[in-house]
Amino acid sequence: MEREIKTIIHAFRNALVMASDTHSHACFFMPRWHQELNGFPSGSCDLASNFLARYLTEHGYPAWIIRFSCSHEINKYIKTHVVVKYDDYYIDLTRNQFADYNNRVLIEDKYGSIATLLRDVKKDEFLTFKEEDFCIDNATDSGDQLYCYVKQLADGLVKK
Repeated sequence: MEREIKTIIHAFRNALVMASDTHSHACFFMPRWHQELNGFPSGSCDLASNFLARYLTEHGYPAWIIRFSCSHEINKYIKTHVVVKYDDYYIDLTRNQFADYNNRVLIEDKYGSIATLLRDVKKDEFLTFKEEDFCIDNATDSGDQLYCYVKQLADGLVKK
């Protein structure tokens, strides 16, 4: 993966951290912040992945979402999770919410741990595996206002 897209990914994750922490005063009232971004990265995989997929696509890197469930036999830490797929790469901004991974950003190709995990999930007919277009809204709330705020922060970081 080229340096430019990695810079965009890392800047976007930093923007999510900023929105959940040092900029909470500016976005705590926005839909999707309290229930999802407030505890970032815990419980934030849907928001973080969908927001990142949109941001990457807006920057010319078409991305989509992979939503899946796991059994204890496949991974004892993950019940459900959402990651981003771009080209032959998987991107996980919130993997460190689980006890078996500590790094901030996980970017892997089709031979990495995410791909291996997804292959195992696909083999089990009782588990969920969905590839879908990104959507910054959830079932009840619009993500537009929060996305625009995070995007503005990320844009500022990318330009530095």
